[in-house]
Amino acid sequence: MISMSAQEIQRLHCHAAGTPHELVRLRQWLRDQLDYAPDSIRIYAEHVLAEAASNAIQHSRSGEAGGIYEVIVICYPVLLRGLVIDAGPKAPVALPEFTAAGPLDEHGRGFSIIDAFCKRWEFIPRPVGSLTWFELDWDTTDSLCPSV
Repeated sequence: MISMSAQEIQRLHCHAAGTPHELVRLRQWLRDQLDYAPDSIRIYAEHVLAEAASNAIQHSRSGEAGGIYEVIVICYPVLLRGLVIDAGPKAPVALPEFTAAGPLDEHGRGFSIIDAFCKRWEFIPRPVGSLTWFELDWDTTDSLCPSV
């Protein structure tokens, strides 16, 4: 495993096609890039990034034919910051809401999942390219179960 010194900052960047199939590749890409990170960071980052990317595919023009979204992950010595930048809303729609999905609901858990894993995150709607950002602290003493 590679270890990161206190002075290093690693910046990861990719563009992903706006298809659900691309999420598999995105998750593997992040796992490969974070092979030096503690298990909790890798697992949390993978889940949160997949949720943010899924939201981009489902709710923005990134999920339309030929659509893409941008992923940036910055690893600092004390935290990991992720950003998913989509192509903006499909049409004028209401802002997404943080709601509790029922046990049989197929949708509505994305923000709850992100919130369970991250101490800090935000969805910023913009007409061209909405942004979801999140931060995970490099605390290797955390358990692998998020607080819900």
